Amino acid sequence: EPVNVNRLSSDGNVIAVYKDSVVKGSIAVTGSGIGIQLGGTGTANTLDDYEEGTFTATLTSVPTAPTNPPTATGSYTKVGNRVHFEIFRWSNVDTSGGSGEMRITGLPFTASTATITQNVATYGMNFDTSRFQWCEISTTIIYFVQSGNGTSWSNWDITAGTGKYLSISGSYQTS
Repeated sequence: EPVNVNRLSSDGNVIAVYKDSVVKGSIAVTGSGIGIQLGGTGTANTLDDYEEGTFTATLTSVPTAPTNPPTATGSYTKVGNRVHFEIFRWSNVDTSGGSGEMRITGLPFTASTATITQNVATYGMNFDTSRFQWCEISTTIIYFVQSGNGTSWSNWDITAGTGKYLSISGSYQTS
């Protein structure tokens, strides 16, 4: 069934898509450029930010970073205030000299709230098999954590040495 897409709003800033005389979507001029409105014309329906790109992530640790902290290229897609990222992967890297809590720095946007992600794959990294491993994203850092039944959370420490592999993906909210 044809959809009328020829109608402009009274202020000339919106091209609205109508079906059965009801606005189903629109393209609008916004303060930051052009936004696409889906399912209505309100601010909550406006998609005005979409971005794809890459970033450099560093595998490190605190209190002592590896002698030469390895980096990897990650990719991201940002839709509105939601960022999805993938880092595939640190491959056969050297984490010698590192000790303490394992971290990844360099996420492309600052997280507006702490977020948990569990999409982690490792090879050559030690962890406590009686605990559950996961990550928390805060600011532009991924913190590695582990927890067990009836026990407190603890750091998932880096495994120093050669031949280490790590991949991670997740999403988080930004401002």
